[in-house]
Order: sequence, then C-alpha cells, then structure tokens
Amino acid sequence: MSPKANLPTQKVQLKSQQVDLILQPLIANDIQENLTRYDELFVTYSLSVVDRDSVVKSAHGTRYLGKVEKGAKISLDSIPGLRLDVKEGQKLGIQIALWEIDDYSKSQKFLNKVSSYSEALQIPLAFVEWSSVSNPLGWFLWGTRLSSVGLDFLASLDRDDLLGISEVVWTWEDLSLQNRPRIKRIQWKGKDSAINSFHYEFGYEIKVKDIVK
Repeated sequence: MSPKANLPTQKVQLKSQQVDLILQPLIANDIQENLTRYDELFVTYSLSVVDRDSVVKSAHGTRYLGKVEKGAKISLDSIPGLRLDVKEGQKLGIQIALWEIDDYSKSQKFLNKVSSYSEALQIPLAFVEWSSVSNPLGWFLWGTRLSSVGLDFLASLDRDDLLGISEVVWTWEDLSLQNRPRIKRIQWKGKDSAINSFHYEFGYEIKVKDIVK
C-alpha cells in the first residue's frame, strides 16, 4: 500500500463573501405622464447567486414609490437592502427595474405576495438555467417561479410599464477586487417625443465583506 493512502483526507473549505445591495436616491429629471403631471412608480430589485450556470439562491425586494412629480428626488434609505453570501467560483446577478403603473391597487396584490418572498430563497440546483434567461423579466421571476406569483405579475403588468432595467453580473474575481468601484449610476431615458419622454437617474451600492470561518 502506498504511504499516501494512509494520509487523512483534508477537507477544503471554500471561501465566501457577504454581499449587501443598498439603493441610492431616485431623481425624476423628466416624467412620462404629462397629463396627470406625475408618474406612479414602484421599483423591483434582486440579487441571485449562480453556480455552474444555475441559480441556487435569490433574494428580492419591491417598493411602491408613490406619485412622483418632475424634479422630485426620492430618498430610498428606508428601503431594506438585500444580502446574500457568495462562495468562491460562484457569480452574483444584480437586477433593478423601475415600473410605471396606472393603478397601484391592481398591482398591490402582487407586491404583497413578493414581500413574503423578500428573504433569500433556496432554489433547487438547475431549477432554472442562467443561459436561458434572455427576457429581462426572467431575472426578477427567478425566485417567484416557486409559486404562481410570477404569473400574477405578468398578468397585472404590460411590458410598456417597464421604464428601465439594469442587469449586472459579477464574477468571484470582480467581487474580490478591492479597488473596484462599488457604486453604479443608472440613467433611464424614454423616447425622444413629447408623449413618452422621461428621464430618471438612479444608483446603488454594493458592499463586500469576506466571511471568515
């Protein structure tokens, strides 16, 4: 027997990092609804951990922002952020979307359901393939597909209600770079016409902390 066969097997412990998503103020430089002189908005945001092209964990949040007039600056400090742990070799998906709705009461049922899923959701490995998520709505629906809430969302909203969406993928190497900027600024602009013109500025910050076990 080889001497190496008697050596105890050493368990390799993977590194992990704690990632926090923090929303920054929303600025309405221009709005879409010129007749009512306000846009009725809500924001959806999510973090998803991807391992070998499959989503293994996801956290979601939504917040109704109310009737927003041109020139308004909305502080989002009171909105709970999101937190997930990412292991070495995994990827982190970040999605934030801004929606304009005609009647909040029609979407309130959906938002209430999503609130019950706001904590991290454990999704079976290979439940949904990363490569198959080509529709922007798919990002936010990763976790909600565990129930019928995703279908309710599609039924209550029209694709035209989506004012803007930001999707970013961070690799483990990206998260490990200490000097990488952690704040992302977003510009959402409508068509160059008097009817559908709008301009929103938004941003978020991610904080990364090494987890020592």
